[in-house]
Parts: sequence; C-alpha cells; structure tokens
Amino acid sequence: MLRLYLVRHGETDWNREKRYLGHTDLPLNQNGEWEVSHLRENLREVLFERCYTSDLRRARQTATTILGGRDVQLIEELALRELDFGEWEGLTYDEICQRYPQEAQKWVESGGRSSPFDGEDLGDLEVRVASWLNSLLAENIKGNILVVTHGGPVRILLCLLLGISSEKHWQFNVSTAGLAVVEVHEGQGILCALNSLT
Repeated sequence: MLRLYLVRHGETDWNREKRYLGHTDLPLNQNGEWEVSHLRENLREVLFERCYTSDLRRARQTATTILGGRDVQLIEELALRELDFGEWEGLTYDEICQRYPQEAQKWVESGGRSSPFDGEDLGDLEVRVASWLNSLLAENIKGNILVVTHGGPVRILLCLLLGISSEKHWQFNVSTAGLAVVEVHEGQGILCALNSLT
C-alpha cells in the first residue's frame, strides 16, 4: 500500500503578513522553524521510503528538518512549486484589489482559472501537479512517501487523489506545516488525516 504524507512548508514572513508568495524564494521564519520541528516530532516514528520536495527554500528547509538526518532519498521537483503569482507576488489581497481591480475580480469569479500578470492560473498548476502524481503512481511503489510542497499543490493533490474537482480546492484548510495523509488503493485516495497546528 502507498501512503502519501502531504506537508505544506512552515511559515515565512510573507505567510504571516498574508502576502502572495508563489515562486518567491523566502526561508522559514522563527515560527515556521518551530512549526516544522513540532511536525518532525509527530512524524518521528514514520519510516519514509523517500521524500519529494519543491525546490524552493521554504519547502526544502521543511523537508530536511522533518527528515532530521535520516537516510532517506530527497528528490527536488519543480512540478511541486507553488502557483506562480507573477506581478502579484509580495502583495496582499487588498493590495492586489487596489492595483489590479479588474484582474482580481476576474480571478475570483473564475475560481483561479484566470492568471495574474506574468503568472500561472489554476489549470497550469493542476497540469504540472497531475503529471508528477501520475508518474509517481505509475511506479507502483509501496510504503510511506513524504511530499513537502505548498498550499496550492497540497490542495490540488487532495482533489486529484480524492476525485474532487479542482474548483473545490479552496475547501481544504491547509495551514503552514499542515499535514494530510492519503492512502492510495488502485489510484484512488482515502483521506486518513488532515490536520493543522492552528
């Protein structure tokens, strides 16, 4: 049986300030480091076959902290990056609405199917995450796999694994250092845990 441990990275300063982070490569802040250390303790008894992580610093930092020197293969995947928010990165939602009112309204009305300036839309994210997931499932591997990524990819992975439309992805509350555990049987997922430190 394959069991996926889907982890969102710990908090960064921009997460705390509710700024769109996307591909901007920030490290964890002090609270994020504490969150991830707490999660590491919760997962210390889990034997992982391997770990996939986004290549962005906050995700890599989270992954290496959780593994804590274990002899587990760590594989960086560009496909697991957060949505690219283009010119919206570094802005709060209110700032986006002030600077890009028409685009922000279109973003909300389309459920993320329109893209920010120089960024990706939800469909772009879904395509790359689905491609990665399909490749993983095609290996028919068993055991526990740690996947450390970002809020958007975690939500999309949950939708894909549970057979839910990606338009419903916002209905999953995935906090920083949040964890979702999904057992995969013949390509179908069973949600075993969804928790948060908050």
